[in-house]
Amino acid sequence: MLAVSAQVDDEASNAFGAAFDWAFAARSWASFSLANTRSPRDRADVTARTLSAGIDHRFGRLGASVRVQQWGEPGEIESLDWQPSLYIRGERLTWSALYEQRDIDITLAATGPRGNVFERTAGLSATGVGMRVSLRFGEAGRFYALAKRYDYSRDLTVLPRIDRLNRLGASTLTLAGSFLDAEMSLGLEWSLGRKLLDVGYRRDRSAVDRSELETLDLGVLLPVAPRLDLEFDLGRSVSPTLESSTFAGVLILFYGG
Repeated sequence: MLAVSAQVDDEASNAFGAAFDWAFAARSWASFSLANTRSPRDRADVTARTLSAGIDHRFGRLGASVRVQQWGEPGEIESLDWQPSLYIRGERLTWSALYEQRDIDITLAATGPRGNVFERTAGLSATGVGMRVSLRFGEAGRFYALAKRYDYSRDLTVLPRIDRLNRLGASTLTLAGSFLDAEMSLGLEWSLGRKLLDVGYRRDRSAVDRSELETLDLGVLLPVAPRLDLEFDLGRSVSPTLESSTFAGVLILFYGG
């Protein structure tokens, strides 16, 4: 499967990406993705690239996956993530145990009195643990939920640029590089023939100032050809301390033989 996506919000953040999933064996899948995300100057002022690769294998009802992801903007902020998981897949219920290890570098540049540029890099790590549940009901419905917590190796409030980088969490489009303390999401999918309706809710909490961001989104998947689907997504993110935003996106899916 090949997927190409684009998203924008009303605060001038945008994201463009492509992903490729390949079932190279009966119970094994490989996935690769590339994305570019831009947060404007009045937010985090970061243009970041995401590269990721993963593999998934099923041993009967037990399965395992691992994903490696590199995110960031060279000379500004960079993160290398390792994300293994284990899951049990039943007829209707799938339960996954999640783990994540992040190594993050933030670079601060300053100009000296003679015009020389000095750089200092602050490094830290983060560990995330959580679980994901998916439950199918009836012939057309699926409920899903995720919960995850993060611990950081350093006090985030003393890191360079942290106030500006914390604003990455103000947009659903830039959450991949934000400093989260906790995340929770749940949703409902419903098949209408070959069409698919997806309603989701997400709540994220910043590890910097404990501010929260709540997001509600609606997605509709429409078949347009035997091997081609289109998905349209519209959502709203609100927060008592951060700017609220409305976002929209489109996803093109092509299924190979």
